[in-house]
Amino acid sequence: MTAGLGSPLFDTAVGDLPNVFARHVECAVAASVHEALAMLGSGRVDALLVIDHGAAYALTRGDFERVLPSPATALARHEIRELLGRLAVRHALRAPARAVRADASLGDAVGALRDGDGRPIVVLADAGVMGVITAQSLLAAIAGDGTARGSAEPASMAARTV
Repeated sequence: MTAGLGSPLFDTAVGDLPNVFARHVECAVAASVHEALAMLGSGRVDALLVIDHGAAYALTRGDFERVLPSPATALARHEIRELLGRLAVRHALRAPARAVRADASLGDAVGALRDGDGRPIVVLADAGVMGVITAQSLLAAIAGDGTARGSAEPASMAARTV
């Protein structure tokens, strides 16, 4: 199903559109950057959901690239591996993710993505975090190409924790 800007799809609640959610797993704030990058590099996960002191963060590979040493650094390969093992996910946290409620329209989710410069957003339900929406998962769902494979279950049930 391909949707135009005037499509009724944009009035549909995001909680009713499970195919709009990105593939994500919940990740502990104390997990190593090495573990986080391995999950993101697996091709099975688009974003990591991190809950820290009640705030939700949706992290992508770019968030971790900000804390990695520059390629121009004269670190040996084993030194980089050791550094990645010592760096924790908490080092990649910036501002908490923008959030929309599960009953918000898809149009509202598009606005939240736009207002957040394309950063992933978190969808909240009464039971907690319902999922993560990335620009890529949203576009895939709108285009109807079937590549967005997410879960509309609360993250505590849908995602394994690392």
